Amino acid sequence: MPEPAVLEGMVWCAGCGEPLHHVPAPFPGYRCPAGCRPPVPADDLEGQVARAVLARMWTPGTLARMAEAQRLLDGLGYRSRNRVPVSLEDAVHQWEHAYDRALRRALVQEVLAFALRLVVARPDSGEDLCFAWRRPSGDPAARASEAEW
Repeated sequence: MPEPAVLEGMVWCAGCGEPLHHVPAPFPGYRCPAGCRPPVPADDLEGQVARAVLARMWTPGTLARMAEAQRLLDGLGYRSRNRVPVSLEDAVHQWEHAYDRALRRALVQEVLAFALRLVVARPDSGEDLCFAWRRPSGDPAARASEAEW
């Protein structure tokens, strides 16, 4: 069985609230099963979500602490497959060139572990793709604290 797409089961349509489905061919993308919004190209959505996820994970303070930990590990002779990113741009580069689909999915799932839900919209007017992180509507804390990026 093939691995699921990076965001499969983690993104919802902003129009109707249905989970978007990954369509692998002929043009990989995520589409609303109800068809209320046009499909979103997979590369566009995954790239924008990656930047948002990585920005949340790799804050300047976190990067500084991780760089210190990397220096200590280097001093002990420990080598890891993926180096600690030194900047957000470096983290994005690693996402694009070093991380496989499973690791990308795991990173997004880690951010979503905070009970946030990714809602996607691609306006019919040709505007840019937009998305927001929201608590699921059934969550009692949804009205009290809705987080949008």
